[in-house]
Amino acid sequence: MKDTSIFDMFVQKYGRLPTEYDPDYLEMLRMSKYRILAVPDLKPGKCANCGSAKNDGRKYIDFGLEVDWYGIVFICGICLKDIALNMGLFEELQTKLQNALAEIISIQILREQGVDLHNNTVRLFEEFEKYYANLYSLRSNSGVSASADVGTDTTKPNDEGSTRVNREATKTHQRATKPTSSSGSENLPSLASLLESDS
Repeated sequence: MKDTSIFDMFVQKYGRLPTEYDPDYLEMLRMSKYRILAVPDLKPGKCANCGSAKNDGRKYIDFGLEVDWYGIVFICGICLKDIALNMGLFEELQTKLQNALAEIISIQILREQGVDLHNNTVRLFEEFEKYYANLYSLRSNSGVSASADVGTDTTKPNDEGSTRVNREATKTHQRATKPTSSSGSENLPSLASLLESDS
């Protein structure tokens, strides 16, 4: 880190200008003096916490502390991460991540519901189209048969018996109400006389 960035960070954090002997400023200066290495380069050349010196992708931090009869104190990245997790340094970030994941899952669920609703709506619309097309065709066919039967016979095939009875009753009624001719009216007395003579 540069001193200028530390200066700006100090002003932003404490709201005042640092002095040469300001303990808070000196602390921030010491915090900025560290090195990040792929492997320890000074004795004892291992992590002071776990004792690892492997070059397996982890980083090693040299924060400028040298202990007599020991050497440079290194901390590996795995130990540093474990310490930070146990201290709760990532709780705010973890909360944000959990909220973001929950929101992403909600959006995915809504998208899937939207796709299902769209498919169901399209399928339902197609079923409506088929239904009304069939209904229209049935109405058209029934209209044609009715128009073809006009002037011939308006009765249904199942009503043939009742139709025959109606026709016979109509003929009987016509015969009963048919006006008699003058010759017929003249023959009535002779018929009566014949009946009297038989008695």
